[in-house]
Amino acid sequence: MEEKKEMNVYLYVFILTSVTALILSLLYTSLNPIFEANKAEAKKKAILSCVPDSTIDLSNQESVTKAYEKVTMIAVSEQGEIYTNENLETINTLATGGAKKYKALAELDLANEEKKESSNRLYPVYKYENDESKYYIVAIRGNGLWDKIWAYIALEEDLNTIAGVYFDHKAETPGLGAEIKDSDKFKAQFINKKVFDGSRVAFTVLKRAKKGEHFVTGISGATITSDGVTDMFVSGMSFYFMHLLNLYNKYLNMAETTVETKKKSGLLGKEDIKLLKDPLHSDNPITIQVLGICSALAVTGSVTKSLVMAVALIFVCAFASLIISILRNSIPSSIRMIVQLLVIAGLVQIVEIVLGAFAYTAYVELSVFIGLIITNCIVMGRLEAFAMGNNPKQALLDGIGNGLGYGWILVAMAVVRELFGKGTFMGWEIMNPLFAIVGGEYTLNNLMVLPASSLFVIGIFIWVQRNVDDELVDKS
Repeated sequence: MEEKKEMNVYLYVFILTSVTALILSLLYTSLNPIFEANKAEAKKKAILSCVPDSTIDLSNQESVTKAYEKVTMIAVSEQGEIYTNENLETINTLATGGAKKYKALAELDLANEEKKESSNRLYPVYKYENDESKYYIVAIRGNGLWDKIWAYIALEEDLNTIAGVYFDHKAETPGLGAEIKDSDKFKAQFINKKVFDGSRVAFTVLKRAKKGEHFVTGISGATITSDGVTDMFVSGMSFYFMHLLNLYNKYLNMAETTVETKKKSGLLGKEDIKLLKDPLHSDNPITIQVLGICSALAVTGSVTKSLVMAVALIFVCAFASLIISILRNSIPSSIRMIVQLLVIAGLVQIVEIVLGAFAYTAYVELSVFIGLIITNCIVMGRLEAFAMGNNPKQALLDGIGNGLGYGWILVAMAVVRELFGKGTFMGWEIMNPLFAIVGGEYTLNNLMVLPASSLFVIGIFIWVQRNVDDELVDKS
């Protein structure tokens, strides 16, 4: 009897795991082409953002497509050898050490090239040419404080003067190392600076300001990341030296290559409305239950990121509650927590896949935090405390309510932090135009950009909430 019971548990886990894997596989297979297209589009915008051409509107898809028609690409080796799409078979013979092969030269990626032996690595060179000017864009990659950083550098026709830069990173600290991407002031310093001094890469990011055509000032409080930018320039640009020298001396023509989520609503009774309403105020998961604080610290520096995170958690919390409620009478008690985690993890994967396909920018910026929903105590708490003991409709409404309760606090915090820390709302300038009415200028509150400011903002929200509703105050 005991053996049969144990076999039933194994069979249950196997079936549930298989169904989850099948759903995720189908979803990934169908949406991955869209994800790859979004990834390629983001790469195009990154390259074009380096080019000092005022006619390019990166927010306009048609403008981006038209501008990228002026871009041609080749790949070069450290020795200066040139590879085009016609040499794709040769390029793929160099794919060793676990590096993937390319279907087109446009797929060439430095992260993939790093897996190869150093002698087999290739580096992309993009040429943007309009009626008036010509720019050469190269890609470099290095190490920041926590993880990889990378950049596109546009060079003038002299192949030494910087015309524009694009920086990105995987996990640098917001408000500090992440400023290599977010600070226009930092990036503006690079314009008209020189990369090479003879055959030596002389470009340097310094801790203190220093005059000279090879120097820019680093980011205060982000010394390691700033040093990482210097190292990235020194190592990355040296790989291109022979090609740039040949190009400069012989005026070689580069070969051309053409690189490329509805809410249901129903009739609700008083109990149903209570399930939706209570988490918004009197039983809020953040300000009353003090759950989900980690993500509140991490993503509330931006209203847009907070909105995406809120929607993601509403989706996962709602549908995890619905699924667990449907399965509640069949889940063996000994593995209920494992089943709950499996359901949550599956839904989180769905969110990541859909985000990657339809909101690629948000996927890049929030993928780490979206993954942490799996261990979010709000979701696990509602499954264990409510969904396991109530019908599917009530569980769904409870999940939506708690997701909304979490979400509105997240967004409200983000509004405060972004408004006072950056002077913007969803990227739009707000504070400076308001201050300009009275002839003043808004000074950014840099403290609000740091994750620690979330604790102050949450504390203020809790204080206000308890002052407005006396019933929330513990009188014991």
